[in-house]
Amino acid sequence: MSRYYSDWIKAYLEYTSDYEPPRAFNFWTAITILGMATCRQVWYPFGSTRIWPNLYVVFVGPSGCGKTQAMRKGKPLIDCLDIPMSPDKSTGAKLLHRMSQAVQSPAMTKDNVMKTPYLIYAEEFPSFLGDKAYTTGLLADLTALWDCPEPAWTKSTMKDDNVQIPHPYVCLLAGTTAQGLYDTLPHNTLGQGFTSRIIFVYSEYNDKRVPLPPYTSQHKEQFAHLQEDLRQIQSSIGPIKMTVLATELWTDYYMKRGHPTDRFEDDRSQGFASREPIYVLKLAQIMSLSESNDMTIRVHHIQTAIDAVQAIVDQLPLVYATMAQSPVIGSFSTIQKIIEKAGVSISHTALYRKMRYRLDPIQFKLALDGLKQAGIIEVTYPDGNMTKPHYRRIK
Repeated sequence: MSRYYSDWIKAYLEYTSDYEPPRAFNFWTAITILGMATCRQVWYPFGSTRIWPNLYVVFVGPSGCGKTQAMRKGKPLIDCLDIPMSPDKSTGAKLLHRMSQAVQSPAMTKDNVMKTPYLIYAEEFPSFLGDKAYTTGLLADLTALWDCPEPAWTKSTMKDDNVQIPHPYVCLLAGTTAQGLYDTLPHNTLGQGFTSRIIFVYSEYNDKRVPLPPYTSQHKEQFAHLQEDLRQIQSSIGPIKMTVLATELWTDYYMKRGHPTDRFEDDRSQGFASREPIYVLKLAQIMSLSESNDMTIRVHHIQTAIDAVQAIVDQLPLVYATMAQSPVIGSFSTIQKIIEKAGVSISHTALYRKMRYRLDPIQFKLALDGLKQAGIIEVTYPDGNMTKPHYRRIK
């Protein structure tokens, strides 16, 4: 049976184009849905191991920027997958219990393999993690599950019992503010272990305004077709191969990519950067499945995956910029955005007027000094009056 759409992701973006959430959030919602739909039935052979297309995706942005709206728009399609889902809040023990109840017998799966598909869906990620995520073992558990351990994930309980979860396949879709994540996670874990396995999708407020969100007969038809195509995608089983040209592009990318320490001054971004190639292979599988069930990764799938990962890498500094214990350091990103939005330059008075609710005058001066010392901004005196400084971004 042929599909309704030649590209499921493109069709989903069209389906959501009449609404306010930023396109980036809609794009990664579609990616997560497809990754979850494979349900550990599709993989890319990687030496003696396998690369699975499961992803941990977390939307980051200010309150009200569309994170939850984007997730809820995709939720009905997620529900169609009929995959066990996490509670609103969890601990390591609760996660273990829930997953033990989600085990599917061979008779329940399309490939006749016992497995444990599981989706963590958390519109408020800090609430899901709780303030003791590190001490309860939840972060360690999520870190281990990202790798889809084979043949089972073994967990030692407080009673010294070993509980096994056969063939786990965990995906995560969540939303948070940068500060919310910083307040929840131990500060020394940011950029390492768990967070380096997360695709942080950052966006500010969208300029688009939709006072009365539509849901026409066309939207209903699009949803029905997306749902039917998703069922076909769920039927895909087996290893995905790569064409010769795609292999050449992948090899060229892998060999020429820069070292994480050379590309990022902030070491919190280096952990994710070291896993970029794995993300490219995960996304390339999803891009292939979005277009057909022929289980083949082609050149444009690899290139699209590379571009998508690069977009995430480019915005990582924005995610981590506000995750700082010092309000001075935490304000760097905001000050830069204000200066860029102002155009050529902005006066000292106008800039402080926008920052006065975050920084006192001394903190504001320290923030400006820090940005100047880093070579990010410079002082100008466009009127020739040395008592009225302006600031502009150094390009």
